Amino acid sequence: MFMNTKIICMGIKIGALSIPSFVLKSGMLLQFHWPLPKGSNEDRLLESALTDKECLPNLQKFTLPYRSSIPFWGERIDEIPLKTALITLCKISEIAALQILNKLHLPENILVTSLSFTDKHLLGLEIAWHFSDTIIFDSAGLDMLGVKKVFESIQEKIVQNGSAIHIHYPSLSITNETVQLEIINTTTSNYEILL
Repeated sequence: MFMNTKIICMGIKIGALSIPSFVLKSGMLLQFHWPLPKGSNEDRLLESALTDKECLPNLQKFTLPYRSSIPFWGERIDEIPLKTALITLCKISEIAALQILNKLHLPENILVTSLSFTDKHLLGLEIAWHFSDTIIFDSAGLDMLGVKKVFESIQEKIVQNGSAIHIHYPSLSITNETVQLEIINTTTSNYEILL
C-alpha cells in the first residue's frame, strides 16, 4: 500500500497557515498555492517541515524530499567553471556532473555567472533530482518560456516515477490562511496556466 507513497500529510499548521491533508505518490506533481511571498517565515517553515529528517505529528515522509533552488546563490564563485562548482560545492561526482551538463547542453567550462535565470533553475532541478526522487521546487521569477522549460523537465522525471511539489507563489500578497492544493496532470501541457 505505501510502496509508491512519498509523503502522507493529515493536515498541519505552518505558522498561521493550514496545510490540508494530502498524499504524494510516485508519478505525481502536487501544487501548493502558497498565499505568502517567497522567503517568508512560513515558507521557510514549510521547507523545513518537508525536507528535514525530523518527524512532525500528522506528517509522514517515506522519502526525504530535496528542495530545488538556484545553485550557488550568494556564493563567491565568479571565476569557477560550472563542472568544478558542481563537484566541489554540490558534492556531485565528476560523472554525474558531466551527465547533468550534457543533459542541459551546457559546456563544462562555462562560468556560473554566465548562465541565464532559466538555466540556473533547470540546473537546480537536476541537482535536486540527483539527490532524491522527490523534490520541491518553484518557478518564481521565470518568464513564460522558462516556466514551460521547467515543467517539461519536471514532466520527464514524473513519468519515470519521480514526484514533486510545486510551490506557486502569488504575484501579490494574499491574506488567505489556507493553502490550496492541486494535483497537476503532467500528461498535458496545463502547466502553462501556472503563470
